[in-house]
Amino acid sequence: MKSILVPIDFSNCSLNALNYALELANHFKSDIKILNAYHLPSAGGTTAIWTLQDDMRDDIEKELEKIKKRLSVSYPNLTIGTKADCNLAVNAIIEETEEVKHDLVVMGTKGATGLKDVFLGSIAATVIGQIKTPLLTVPDEVHYSNLDRFVLASDLKSIKNHDNIRFLASLADTFSIPVNIINIVEDEEKESLEESFAALKEILKIEEDVEGVDHELSVVESYDIEKTLLHQAKRKNTIISVIKRDRSFIQRIFHKSLSKQLAKHSKSPILIMHDYN
Repeated sequence: MKSILVPIDFSNCSLNALNYALELANHFKSDIKILNAYHLPSAGGTTAIWTLQDDMRDDIEKELEKIKKRLSVSYPNLTIGTKADCNLAVNAIIEETEEVKHDLVVMGTKGATGLKDVFLGSIAATVIGQIKTPLLTVPDEVHYSNLDRFVLASDLKSIKNHDNIRFLASLADTFSIPVNIINIVEDEEKESLEESFAALKEILKIEEDVEGVDHELSVVESYDIEKTLLHQAKRKNTIISVIKRDRSFIQRIFHKSLSKQLAKHSKSPILIMHDYN
């Protein structure tokens, strides 16, 4: 992993995510880029607005430089870059990931509405739908510590881009920790023979992707996806991973009631990967 992008707004939540990203970068010897987006409502392009924007940019760039200098002392071996973008936050993140090949975006989520905001219409929710870069969301109460495992929640539908599985396997290999792949089905008995063969074929592909990495692949029959994931999310030092393919499975996972429960109980960051061809 060569490059990590961290959007911040100088809040404690975003700075906590930055600290988490720095520890990851230190482990992988990755470059870090800190992005701040600022925006003033248009008022017809008046001189006062342009002057205010210039002043705001100067202030933000000074603050970013302070952060960079402080972090360079703590992480002398990392290359840390900064960018102040006069833009809407969503657009700034999307454009940055289109212009520069980052391997990971790390964003903070805050408090009891953290995961609700991530999956139900916030900046991160919009970003999820429009970038190809994997996105790691870090709850504000979660601080970096040595990871114990990755958990991948799946529904065993055909995965178009197995780079996601290989990316997760490479992370686990670097940390020397296992990957637990949990395939959640609502009722195995209702699966047709064709669906069973498709699931078996997918399992064999996944087994190839994680070859050489300590892993466990299990199928869990559960009508209560909430309970299943909450059980995984309560365990510390775990990153929960999902592959965003379409809205069906991710909506089943992150509907309103579950997002509130995960936000309340989860001790785990969530890694969202994107299933593009």
